Amino acid sequence: MNHAVHAAAALPRLQWQPTDPDPDALISIAAWRDHAALPNLLPPLRLDASDPDNWPVAQADAIVNINMIQPDTDIEGLEKVPFVYEAVKVWKENPKLALYKVQTYSYKLSWALIPISVPFLWLLFPFSRRFGLYDHTVFVTYSLCFMTLLAIVAMLGAKLGVPSLGLLGLVPPFHMLVQLRGTYGLSWFGAWLRTWFLSMFALTALILFAMLILVEAGG
Repeated sequence: MNHAVHAAAALPRLQWQPTDPDPDALISIAAWRDHAALPNLLPPLRLDASDPDNWPVAQADAIVNINMIQPDTDIEGLEKVPFVYEAVKVWKENPKLALYKVQTYSYKLSWALIPISVPFLWLLFPFSRRFGLYDHTVFVTYSLCFMTLLAIVAMLGAKLGVPSLGLLGLVPPFHMLVQLRGTYGLSWFGAWLRTWFLSMFALTALILFAMLILVEAGG
């Protein structure tokens, strides 16, 4: 079944706009759409993700990206984003080498998570005279050490077949909450509010770190 048809059928309250840069794929999507006859599935449009200035969709509440980059996908057009192009090129030519480079640079550049994360933590206390760069750096370093240990526990648990490992996903936000409250002397409400923002900042920092790894791995 076509991805767009499957999504539209599963989420009928949402309106879906399928797109693809390949004319043949658009014909296939249109055929699936006609067969499914779903009212919330719009006719497919040609969209080239590497050319955002000419996207046919002016506004969307969310974007679902499926199968845009695959081992057998043509990477022509990604030259506009050099570090992505080089990384995908290496991955296509030698997947084992690409995986090795990602693992190697993830280890070598793990320290970069500290300078990446500290400015985001500072944003939680922008006008505080009590806490400075040193305090935020210690907080980030401690948090990264804890997350590393948690990841090790999760991997060991997976190897041993420990059930309900998904519950470990609840540990990071709880740890953030308790650590923020204890380190900065916050109220429960203040710690909870900053935990929400810190979760978003942590995700952003991980994305930036992944981009850094991608740049290095593609070099």
